[in-house]
Amino acid sequence: MYHAKRPGRVLLTFLATLTTLAMAPLSIASDGSEEFTRHCASCHGSEGDGDGEWYPSLSRLAAERDPEDIARTILLGRFGRGGEVQGHTIPIMPSWSRLSNEEVAAIVNFIQTRWGNATTAISVETVSRLRGQPIRSTDRAGVTPLSGPEAKQAQTLYLEHCVGCHGSERTGASGPALSHWVLRDFEQTAIRSALHYGSSEGMPAWGVATRLSADEMDLLSRYLAAPQPALPEFAEWDVVTSQDARIAVADRPERPERQRAIDHMFATMLHDIGAVLMIDGDMKEIFGQVRTDYAPHAADRSADGRYLYVVSRGGRLSQIDLWFDPPRVVNQVRAGYESRGLSVLSGAEERVVVSTLEPGNLQLFTRNLTLIKSLSLPNPDRLHQVVQVGDNTVLAVGKDSGCLYFADLTQGAVECLSTERYLRNGTLIQDSRYFIVPSDDEKLVVVDIQDRSVVDVIHIEGMQGAGTGALYKDPEYGRVWVVSALASDEVYFVGVDPDKRKDVAWKVVRKMKTGATGSLYVANHPDSRYLWIDTPLSPDAGTANSITLIDKKDPTAEPRQLNIANLVKLSPTSRTLHPQFNFSGTEVWLTVWNKQDETAAIAVLDESSQDLKQTIKDWRLITPTRSFNLGQLK
Repeated sequence: MYHAKRPGRVLLTFLATLTTLAMAPLSIASDGSEEFTRHCASCHGSEGDGDGEWYPSLSRLAAERDPEDIARTILLGRFGRGGEVQGHTIPIMPSWSRLSNEEVAAIVNFIQTRWGNATTAISVETVSRLRGQPIRSTDRAGVTPLSGPEAKQAQTLYLEHCVGCHGSERTGASGPALSHWVLRDFEQTAIRSALHYGSSEGMPAWGVATRLSADEMDLLSRYLAAPQPALPEFAEWDVVTSQDARIAVADRPERPERQRAIDHMFATMLHDIGAVLMIDGDMKEIFGQVRTDYAPHAADRSADGRYLYVVSRGGRLSQIDLWFDPPRVVNQVRAGYESRGLSVLSGAEERVVVSTLEPGNLQLFTRNLTLIKSLSLPNPDRLHQVVQVGDNTVLAVGKDSGCLYFADLTQGAVECLSTERYLRNGTLIQDSRYFIVPSDDEKLVVVDIQDRSVVDVIHIEGMQGAGTGALYKDPEYGRVWVVSALASDEVYFVGVDPDKRKDVAWKVVRKMKTGATGSLYVANHPDSRYLWIDTPLSPDAGTANSITLIDKKDPTAEPRQLNIANLVKLSPTSRTLHPQFNFSGTEVWLTVWNKQDETAAIAVLDESSQDLKQTIKDWRLITPTRSFNLGQLK
C-alpha cells in the first residue's frame, strides 16, 4: 500500500492492477467533506475561498479546471512561492501523494460538487490511473532527453544538493514539489535560471556561488523536466562509505581551547547556507560558524557537552567538537536520503541514533559516527521523531502508517504499535512512562511506554497541524500538556497526570483563544512565568512576527502579544519563531528569520519583564530557522 502511493514507485502496481480494474465496476468515493476538512481547509478555508494570495479560491478552480487536473495537482503539488514566474502568479502546494486513491477522489468530488459541476465526478480507478501515468520528457519542447550515464549523474546531483528541501522523490518538503508535471509549464531556461540565481526565500544560488558548474546545472534542469526515475536503494554500505572522518580523536584538543559555559551556549540553524552559528549565551557574541549541510534540522549533544550533533533534512549527520575554538566538524556521515530525527543515547556507552524518512529506517552510530547497525522496519514507512525510552530501546514515530516503532538496539528487533495515521512530533511525560503525540486527523494518541499499549485517543476538533507542545504545572489541573496548531487560533491544555489527577487525565481541560494561526512551538521553562507561543506561518505579517504569552499563574487571563520585528527593527518579510529559554530560564531567545537578502536577527528578551535585552545581528546570520540552548539539550 505504501509503495503504491509513492510517485516514483507506482508503475508496477499500476500494471498489475489493470486487468482487475477493467473487470470491476467503477467506484465513486465518499462525499469528501471529512477529507477536505482534514487536509485542505487549513489553507483554502472551509468555504474554499482561499486567502487571495498564497492559497487560491477553489470555487474558481472548480469552474475552470478539469477534475483530472485537480486530482493531478493533489497528487503532485504545485511549484513556486507567490510572486510571478514566466508571467504567472504561482502559489506553493505540497504533493499529497501520501493520500490513498479513495481520499483523493473524495476530495476532488467534494470540490466539484460544492463549487463546480455537480454532475462531474472522478472515480477511484481514474485516480489510480493518473497516479501511474507518466508524462514523457520528449513531450517537452527543446529539452534533450538524458542518456543513461547522464541520468545517473543528474540524479546523484539532485540527491546530493536538492533532496533536503524538495524530497527524495521531488514531492516537496520545506521547498516546493518539483515533479515533471508540476514543472510542465516552465521552459528549461527558466528552470536553469532558478538553479543559477536561486531565490532569497530559501533557494541557494548554485551558479552564482559556483557550487555547481554550468554543465551540472544543465543536467539538473533536464533531470527536473523528465519523469522521476526509481530511487536507488540507500543501503548499509552507502552509510559506511559516506563517512567523512576529518579529524582523528588523537588530533583533537585534550581540553577546551577556550573556557566557555557549554550549558549557556546556543546553536542557531542556518537553513539556506547549510551552517550552524555558535553563540556564547553569556557574552551574546558569535564565536563560530560551522558548515554542516543544507537545511540543518535537529540537534543533540553528548552527555559531557563536548560534541554537538546536527542532522540535516538531507540526511547528513555532523559531529561538531566544541573544544576547538572556533568549533569544527570532526566527523560527518550520511544516514539516508532524508532525515528529521536525532537522539544521543545515554548509557554505559554513548551512541547516536538517526531516524530517516527515506529509506525509512534507524541508523545506530558510535559516539564518533561509526555505523553499529541499521535497523529496518517491519513495514515500509517514513520515520520522523526518535526518542530514547530505555537503556537500549528507542521509540520512533512513523509518519504515514500510524505506527509507533519500539526498537531494541541490542537485538535489532523493531515492533510496530498501531495507532493513528499522519503522526507528528510527540512528548515524553511522567518520567517517560507515557508518550503523547498528535496526528493531522485532529487526534492525540496517548501511549503507555512500559506496557507498549495505546491508553487513549483524544479527538480535538479543529486541531490541525499540531506543533511542538510543552509541559507545565497548571494551578487548577496539575500537570498539563499545552499544544498549539497551524490551522487553529486556539491553544489546547490536556491533563497528563493519571496518578494525582485521574479525573482530568487525557482530557482537554482548557482551550484558549489567541486570535492567531500558524503556530509551530510552545515553549516553557520550569522557572519561567509565561508560556511563549510563536505564529510564524500566519498569513498576516504582523502576527507572523509576534509572540503570544500565557501567564502560567493565571492561564485564563487574556493572552498578551509582542511584535518582535518592531522591537528589533526588521522588515515585515521577517518571521519570528522557535522561542528558546536560556539554561536558567531568565531569558528567551527568539529567532527572527528573514530572506537571504534581508537582515535577520536573534532577539534576547528578559523573561519576566519582556524587555529587549539585546539584539544579535550579524552578516553571518542568514536565514536562521531555530536556535537550541545546549543546556536544554541534555
